[in-house]
Amino acid sequence: MQKKEDLIDYDFQGWPIFRMNLREILLALGAREEDGKLFFDLSSSAMDLYPRVLRDDGMGYGVDDSNIIEASISSDNSYINIFRERVPDAETKKKLLRRWQEEER
Repeated sequence: MQKKEDLIDYDFQGWPIFRMNLREILLALGAREEDGKLFFDLSSSAMDLYPRVLRDDGMGYGVDDSNIIEASISSDNSYINIFRERVPDAETKKKLLRRWQEEER
């Protein structure tokens, strides 16, 4: 159930955009809730997937594809901080891999 305090914007078509808390994210990813506790199947292949962070363009397509590179909880326990880095294009990826191989020698 979306709450009015979670409303953060409206898209260009007038649809409301709500933020999600960690519980809602985990439930959306397949966790189940029993007696106030969340359970996740750790044997699920989803546990080895890398999350993609996409910005909604309002048309149902994700843009600004990013990877999560670090996560932490703020010192006052009020936020989960997630740092992201844009996914490199194919040419940049090749250059990164060549550099990695050179550094391993």
